[in-house]
Amino acid sequence: MYKPNFQGKPIPVGVGWLIPMSQFFIWPGTLTSPYLRMWMVQTLVVWGMAYAGWRDDRLGGLEAKGLRGHFLLWWKEGRISTGIVKVMAACVLGTGVSILYSSSALEFFLHLFQLLLLTNLVNLLDLRPGRAIKGFLLMFLLLLLLTGLQLPVALWLPTIVAALFLLRDDLRASSMLGDTGSNSLGLLLGCWIVFASPTVLKWSVLCLSAFIHLYAEKHSLSILIKNTPFLNWLDMWGRSHEKEPG
Repeated sequence: MYKPNFQGKPIPVGVGWLIPMSQFFIWPGTLTSPYLRMWMVQTLVVWGMAYAGWRDDRLGGLEAKGLRGHFLLWWKEGRISTGIVKVMAACVLGTGVSILYSSSALEFFLHLFQLLLLTNLVNLLDLRPGRAIKGFLLMFLLLLLLTGLQLPVALWLPTIVAALFLLRDDLRASSMLGDTGSNSLGLLLGCWIVFASPTVLKWSVLCLSAFIHLYAEKHSLSILIKNTPFLNWLDMWGRSHEKEPG
């Protein structure tokens, strides 16, 4: 599958399948209960999310942009876009994870909305070469530090290696993660937060994710990044310096 990148050049899309495939490099024998169940849960949900993302990559059109656009298309015209199907898949998968790892109704909804927003957040970043992977890696490092390295290495190492493997071609704009990869990375990040984070961190992540989504509905994240010196430097790091479209 080929689709035009931000410069209009056709490049392979969907190489993000490496993200769900990497889960099988976790040898279950190295994981003890309850980590074995965590591995099984994240593997099942990331494959489901990758498939929903792949359908959107393959069949999705330009009939709607953003979550609001897809819902308005369904509400006004009765058309169910592949974007809506992807949201429905994320809801089902997020509900499953939330049921397994919640001890109250409040915690259930906290986990569910956090998973949904993070799944889409990495996808929001996937508009320029390398941006989604960089954002994912930065958020992962912050998670690791803020949780005191509590997340078992066997759960995240294969995913990080896969993301780093994909980063070079992504930075060169010669391949793209597509929704297959970006939504998978976002959902995995959400799962790790559910597995290992204190409640205050979960609420902080939820509030920040919600704010970014609300901002992105009316403003361009690319313009914000470009106009913020540190974010622009981070965004351009490793990228070719070809002129972007105006």
